[in-house]
Amino acid sequence: MAFTQITGGGAFTRRNIEDINDNFARIFALTTTGRAIYCDPASGATGVQDGSEDHPYTQLTDAFGAAATGKNDIIFLVGNGGTTASARLTSNLAWNKNAVHLFGIAAPSYNTRARVTTLSGTSAFAAFVTVTGTGCLFSNFAIFNDNAIAAQITWTEQGGRNFYNGIQFGGMGDGTSAHSTSSRIMVLGGSGASGENRFVDCTFGIDTSLTPGRDVANATIEFVGSSKRNVFQNCQIAGMGDGESAASAGSRSLKIGSSGSGENLFEDCVIGLDTVTRSAANASVEFAGATPSGLPPRRR
Repeated sequence: MAFTQITGGGAFTRRNIEDINDNFARIFALTTTGRAIYCDPASGATGVQDGSEDHPYTQLTDAFGAAATGKNDIIFLVGNGGTTASARLTSNLAWNKNAVHLFGIAAPSYNTRARVTTLSGTSAFAAFVTVTGTGCLFSNFAIFNDNAIAAQITWTEQGGRNFYNGIQFGGMGDGTSAHSTSSRIMVLGGSGASGENRFVDCTFGIDTSLTPGRDVANATIEFVGSSKRNVFQNCQIAGMGDGESAASAGSRSLKIGSSGSGENLFEDCVIGLDTVTRSAANASVEFAGATPSGLPPRRR
């Protein structure tokens, strides 16, 4: 596996940055016992696709299908600096293999261009990605659920003991999903095992200014059941709401299930919800039960 020589001087060019990120990805690949699988949606590759650098998969679902559970295979999602390299889904992606990792090759910007989103013209589907695998590492990519549908959920974490680094989770960017009480950016818990996940330098939600904004009791992040011992470090939990709605309650940054969620730690995080028109109807945290068990999320 050859490394790219970095040349030139002075200010870094976009090409320099791409080469540096590519070298880091290669170093990362050398530290695993698994297989390096490349997914390059903009490659325009024809013929045989085997996941190699020369013959990458163009569909993320094909790359995931080639990965082996429990082997620490790494899928490298290759960006090109624009949206034309986005991996586009046509149905729910069920990440149901243990120790299969997804690493974006792109500059680690706020909304990195190693990106997963919808395919235009595809029938809308509510649940975008559902993780039931454990021991997975997700790093340096953006995801945007662009399905204009009620009960839109961008990411569901039900596996547990997974690690998320530098990911921008987006959704509720259209009127239909933003005005649905069941829409979420992230849901932790539910059926199966969950909890003990770690999120570092991640962003949840977008601040797209809808008129009106999120004016119903949906949530950016919801803890369901007993998902606990999750750690959020240096994360931003945001959104655009509209507290002046006639709805009984505005949108939430965090929603804690009625059965409680045990202890969850928020360290050096920004938790807030901007509003088109400000009102007390919007709140940062909602407890669904009067006396939730365990300790609520806290900031240290």
